[in-house]
Amino acid sequence: MSFKLNKKAINQIKKKIKELKGKKAEKCELTIEDFESLFDVDHEGATALHKSFDTDGNGTVEWKELLGGITVLSSDSVEQKAELLFSTWDLDGNMILDRSEVLQMLTSVITIAATLQLCDKVSELKKKFGQNFDTQNFEDRKSVRENLNIDKESLTEAVNSFFKQVDNDENGEISYEEFKIYCENDPNAVSAFEERIQQLTYKKKGGACSIM
Repeated sequence: MSFKLNKKAINQIKKKIKELKGKKAEKCELTIEDFESLFDVDHEGATALHKSFDTDGNGTVEWKELLGGITVLSSDSVEQKAELLFSTWDLDGNMILDRSEVLQMLTSVITIAATLQLCDKVSELKKKFGQNFDTQNFEDRKSVRENLNIDKESLTEAVNSFFKQVDNDENGEISYEEFKIYCENDPNAVSAFEERIQQLTYKKKGGACSIM
């Protein structure tokens, strides 16, 4: 997936921030809670993404920081994306991903993917069966996400599989160099995060699930 950050996309993002905060994007200081709404992710995912965008470490993300992070994710540089995504999930900042950090990362990625799939399926069913189709708890992605039940055993298997693919020296930790190699070898490695940027500036017509 490739998302190009252009003037139209920037204006759309500004519009959504103004709807969320009630003032111009350039004057806003975005909190973790704002990121939850803006990117439609769970609290853990919003916290991690907010941390990596907050380059001055003051606890909020200003417009220039938001634009900088989105620019990296929308660029063609795999190395830049890998660096940003690694810092997003390196929660303690020690330049190493341990199993708990990878578990949180994969939980967020799987939640995003499952939410999108469920929303698309519900939209199809609603079109097929009409307005009488029961869409309770499926009217937007946030409610879908909150009602997901992700199997813990499957998550554990996903973490084990991730380490098998990425932890080349098998020391039980993932370094930045190992993560960068993984991203370079797998073009889909960052697609879930790019999806959030793309969804931020695009709304699917006729769907039951909104992006905000």
